[in-house]
Amino acid sequence: MIMDEPEIDMVISPAGGGGLLNGVALAVKALRPEAEIWGVQSVASNPYVVSWPGGKVIDVEYEDSLADGLTGWIPQSLLDLAKKRVTGFVDVQESDIARAIAFLHSRHHQVVEGAGAVGVASILSGKIPVKGRRVGVVISGGNIDHEILLEILKEHGE
Repeated sequence: MIMDEPEIDMVISPAGGGGLLNGVALAVKALRPEAEIWGVQSVASNPYVVSWPGGKVIDVEYEDSLADGLTGWIPQSLLDLAKKRVTGFVDVQESDIARAIAFLHSRHHQVVEGAGAVGVASILSGKIPVKGRRVGVVISGGNIDHEILLEILKEHGE
């Protein structure tokens, strides 16, 4: 991403257990130290969002989510690693994730699972202000149940 767009100001990535996010942060900061890195979770599973302010992992109640690939506990070591490079975390509503899945399908002809669409959801919902910035969004995974995708497209399709 940085090689294609060297002047990028911000990178937004899904944040599940922390492996993808920390890998993205390491690579981006090595090539573009001034870029901001933001992690995104669902409100249904947001241990990074809850744990971020105090720097200690706080367990949260986990609920079903369209971003099921991001659900679950996080290790303290990956929260500590994120503290070195990540700017912050936000969480998005399930309806934001569904809208992002539909947007990516209708506007970009991409089939993206909920976990991979949370970055776009954060922008569409205004959780991360991007106006006037050069932003890269990590979009990953197409493992979405066909019936769930059809339901989302019926409800949120453009």
